[in-house]
Amino acid sequence: MNITRIFKIYIKEIKEIIRTSGLIFILVIVPMIIYPFMLYYTEQTALKEKNKIDSASLSIFIKEPKLLPNLSEYIPSDEKIKILKNGNYEKIDKDCNLIISLEKQPDLFQSGYSNINATLIYDSTDKYSLKALNKFEEILLDVKKEITYERFDEKNIPSDIMTPISINTKNIASVKKITGNLLGNIIPFLLITFIMSGAMQIAVDITAGEKDRKTIQTLLISPAMRSDIIISKLLVVITVSLFCGFMNLLSMYITVCFMKNSKQILNGMNIDIQSILLGILVAIPLIIFLSSILTAIGVASKNQVEAGLYTMPLFFLDFLPLIALSSVEIANISNSNFFIPVYNTALAIKLILISSFTWQHILITVFSNLLYSAFFIFLCIKLFSNEDVIFSGIGDTVGIFFRKLFIKR
Repeated sequence: MNITRIFKIYIKEIKEIIRTSGLIFILVIVPMIIYPFMLYYTEQTALKEKNKIDSASLSIFIKEPKLLPNLSEYIPSDEKIKILKNGNYEKIDKDCNLIISLEKQPDLFQSGYSNINATLIYDSTDKYSLKALNKFEEILLDVKKEITYERFDEKNIPSDIMTPISINTKNIASVKKITGNLLGNIIPFLLITFIMSGAMQIAVDITAGEKDRKTIQTLLISPAMRSDIIISKLLVVITVSLFCGFMNLLSMYITVCFMKNSKQILNGMNIDIQSILLGILVAIPLIIFLSSILTAIGVASKNQVEAGLYTMPLFFLDFLPLIALSSVEIANISNSNFFIPVYNTALAIKLILISSFTWQHILITVFSNLLYSAFFIFLCIKLFSNEDVIFSGIGDTVGIFFRKLFIKR
């Protein structure tokens, strides 16, 4: 293995990528435009919709209002709520956001008091109807409490007899742990997306793409060893993956800084530089691992179309281990979890963000991913060193390996 040749081929590939304006547009321009626009537009749309709903007047129709004649007195004066008194509304529409059906219940225990059954009829697909439901659930709870206290006063019964147990809650989780738990479920998805989007196109282009363009023969007849060539190509894929992930995360961070609620968001994150550096350290072996797999697929593929057929399912398969991430019990994590590719990195990053990691977890994650990477790097070298594999498809490549394993020459 010649380091000088590897470096020269690496620089050549990087220059070709830089000269490809389309790839530069995807890797640099798109993250700096798409994410700011997407996040800003989402924030503005959400704020506009919230303000629209908050300022809207709600219309409520009450069936049998005489059963609760004082209900309107419990409606706060600052609430834009209109009680519909005329008409017979049977469905939820723009004129009626909520229907309250009051029905008198029989006095089963001869207490002398009549109870009322209140049915709130709403439309879960209507935002105004949902708002009206939430408002009147609170109002009816206040009415219920007030009537209960009045009845106790009439019977000279202390009102505290209704509260034998006072339930209070105290959240001992720190701000860093709360936000870290939230970000720990989001960042791995973003990280995998950014890594794969950067590595996939480049890995396919500099391997299977060169087969399509008939330029791979030039490298094969050069003085460089096959291992030098494939190592340099793999380094290019890793470099682009790192750069693409960095640009996307940087773009999202800059966008958040310019959002209206940026101070609350940034203060809520409360992430120190040590956590960021440790997260990057854990992510690098995963980047090498995914890049080596994609490069191996590109080398074994006959053309870009075939490579695309195999890399796209891999893109979605990488998300399967992340599905269980949000439901994992942090207190019951075993070391075996940190041997599972992709999942181990996502879990380690989550533990880092909530400050619950151990160095044993970090070391297992890093070294297991490096071990998997070494296997696929070795596979890349073996594939690229075999001309029968280079000029065949993946199906033919599998057959070639089986023949070499089981047929004695």
